[in-house]
Amino acid sequence: MTTFEQSQRRKWLRVAGHWFKTKAPAVPSSDDLRVFRELSAGIQYPHRIAVLGCTPTLRALANDLIDKTGEVVVVDFLREMWMSSVDQLRPHSREIFVQANWLRMGIRSSVVDLVFGDKVIDNVEPEFRGDFFDELARVLIPGGLFLAHVGLTPGGSLDESIIGIFLRWTRLVETRVATVEDASAGVWEDLLTGSAGKGPELVLSISFWGKPLTAILASPPSGMCRLIVQQFIREFGDTVDDVWADCRLDEIISAANRQFSLADQRFSSDYQNAQSQPVLLFKRR
Repeated sequence: MTTFEQSQRRKWLRVAGHWFKTKAPAVPSSDDLRVFRELSAGIQYPHRIAVLGCTPTLRALANDLIDKTGEVVVVDFLREMWMSSVDQLRPHSREIFVQANWLRMGIRSSVVDLVFGDKVIDNVEPEFRGDFFDELARVLIPGGLFLAHVGLTPGGSLDESIIGIFLRWTRLVETRVATVEDASAGVWEDLLTGSAGKGPELVLSISFWGKPLTAILASPPSGMCRLIVQQFIREFGDTVDDVWADCRLDEIISAANRQFSLADQRFSSDYQNAQSQPVLLFKRR
């Protein structure tokens, strides 16, 4: 088993039981799914769609788009993620699960019309992204499409502390712009895509956040802030020490450029920070 596969299996095993129950943008929003559907229109009646990861809503969309004799291939590192996903959405008769590394998918060459993924590029460390796009190019037909929802890292530092992120979401909940569950998922995405907690090698681990979180719980600025921190720990605390990759658009394009062109990027509008989380459309040359 490769180092990449070992790290991915460790990370997702911790959250397999509850990941798909979180809220957008930790999972695709309704508007994200609308964008996926619109961008998929470049291929009518696809015969085979691959879904990287077991995201239930992307599985449902793929099954809705596929032609009557086609199939949906769901590829994930862990069978546990698949079992958690089918608890949310029963598998379709045309749907198959493949437990495999995204760098070696175990799918025949040039047989896939569309590939869907939510935050899949974000979960591939920069050193492996060229290999990742090479594998996508291998399984896709010429002209095939790869659609990926990504959480882009801003070009410069946000200069926002961890406590500042929690306070900002606390204000949104207190003014009824967001719920506690919205805030938990929003904090998660802010920490992943912002500057807080980033290590020197442009990767991130929640272990960087342990001390600030403990301080907030010990002396919360408000009762609402405490509730948000507690919800965040319940939903995402199991990912302590996991590594998540920096995700910049220029670096993604560079990794993809050998075999793909970036054909489009569109944004949803139904959650905070949606303007840093586009759905990217790559076309296989």
